[in-house]
Amino acid sequence: MAKVILRKQEFIITRSKFKSWIELEEVREKIFHAIDIEDTDEIGDNILLYVSKALGIDVSSIENLPWKDIAGAYSIIVAENFNIRLLPFMKYSKKKLEDERDVWDYSGRLWYSYSHKIANEYKWTLDYINDLDVDDAFALIQEILVSDQLNKEWEWTLSEKSVGYDEATKKSRFIELHRPDWMKPIPKPPQKVKMPRVMMPQGNIMKLGADGKLENVVY
Repeated sequence: MAKVILRKQEFIITRSKFKSWIELEEVREKIFHAIDIEDTDEIGDNILLYVSKALGIDVSSIENLPWKDIAGAYSIIVAENFNIRLLPFMKYSKKKLEDERDVWDYSGRLWYSYSHKIANEYKWTLDYINDLDVDDAFALIQEILVSDQLNKEWEWTLSEKSVGYDEATKKSRFIELHRPDWMKPIPKPPQKVKMPRVMMPQGNIMKLGADGKLENVVY
């Protein structure tokens, strides 16, 4: 829990509930996009929008405040909302570029996409889903995605497409349904193996040091 003071008014900052958190993150994405294209007006407008949404006040009530006060409030609110549990499906999600977005996409769709999954699975109302804790909501969404994938895999095993012919072995083989990257095991790093001294290079061996200078390798 943190606090923000603007115009001598104190606001207690806690992590937003699910819908508000999604809406704030969408504004933050607009800020990042504006930074990428170096649009300072867009950056400022969206930071003001982010702070006003988080505090539940009109933009007009803070737009004339000193910029350092707005920037300070923004940093505090982001820090409070950034403290969430990152689940596997969130770590591997890839954002689509503007020219790759679905034609039916629109601003604010993310909330409806997520809430649709939860409502369809648990039959909860939107008002109830609005007030879910962010960690709980995303944990449920991942379980829904896992369940959907496993159901698809079961249906895939009953399909003729799951069996192929291997020319090399002259036998039929099972073709697995593709899994998203976040459901695949993370490969283990290769084990370090000591090289026998007799296999080490002979002579004066040099390497590039951290300072960019050549130095002798001692072994």
